[in-house]
Amino acid sequence: MNRADLDALFEQQFIAFDELSCERQNLHLTKNGLAIVKVVTRIRRMTDLRRGQGHD
Repeated sequence: MNRADLDALFEQQFIAFDELSCERQNLHLTKNGLAIVKVVTRIRRMTDLRRGQGHD
């Protein structure tokens, strides 16, 4: 993941930064970011199930 990816996620409020010190920041998912991860995971599982059903 590059800086442009992080900036885009930050702009959409999917991630946030916590200042640990003047030189370090901690990155974490926001509630919206976590919701997106859950949706993507659910979609991937459904897609995987459909692919598996087509092979039987």
